[in-house]
Amino acid sequence: MNITTEIKCPGCETEIKVEISKMFSGNTIDCPKPDCNSKLEFEGDDGRDMQDALDGLSKTLKNFGKK
Repeated sequence: MNITTEIKCPGCETEIKVEISKMFSGNTIDCPKPDCNSKLEFEGDDGRDMQDALDGLSKTLKNFGKK
């Protein structure tokens, strides 16, 4: 399961769709707006931890009721 979220660009406030799996320490994502040179910079492993938790939840939900 790969989840996306929207984060506002710090420069122009454009909504940027970001895959949670790409929200890991050291990763940067450029604003897609051509006249904006801002970047989203991620620190820590919060995105990766969140993706792992969602994957676990997805697996649990698939197995729910199979007992």
